Amino acid sequence: MTYRTGDQQPAGKRLCRRALRLAAALMLAAAVPAAAQSRPEPVRETAEAAELHRVVAGYLAAFAEHIRWPAGVPPTGRPFRIGLLADPEAGRAIAQALADRAVHGRPVEVVQGAEAAAGNCHVILIERPGKAAGERLRASLQGRPVLLVGFGTPETGSGAAIDLVVQPDGTLRYRLAIGALKAAGLRPSPELLKLSLPRPLP
Repeated sequence: MTYRTGDQQPAGKRLCRRALRLAAALMLAAAVPAAAQSRPEPVRETAEAAELHRVVAGYLAAFAEHIRWPAGVPPTGRPFRIGLLADPEAGRAIAQALADRAVHGRPVEVVQGAEAAAGNCHVILIERPGKAAGERLRASLQGRPVLLVGFGTPETGSGAAIDLVVQPDGTLRYRLAIGALKAAGLRPSPELLKLSLPRPLP
């Protein structure tokens, strides 16, 4: 399961550079004191960013579809809830791309911000890089069947059960943390296991 972030190689290279710049900007923002971030400049949604968000949305739906959930999750007649802890503009774009999706025949409901952080979701995406943040959220959800997805790098994980990793050729791949999945009571399908990147060395 590999999603290419551009149909042609030049577009893929441009999007890869865009994704890497986005990741670098997020990591820089994490290091800046909160007071210095009180008035962030609005980020304009470019065609490349929109494509990246569409691909991320596709992965989130595919992960939910290819995870074997415990019995009764979600309860009968309830939608699959996907939580987004992301920049508001990115969150809106991902939510829009998920609007017509279904998981195991259930509609997808997207929540953002504090409602997503409360953990009352089946899948939660953490856009901001940082292994410590991912591990803290994972610890707060301990024992609950919640799939945590984050952005890792080829060398490091995000602390989530699944890392999204931008490759040098412009594709977006994923990497599973089997221990984290087991701790949440979740089982990946054989297809999900087969196509996962290997875990980075400690």
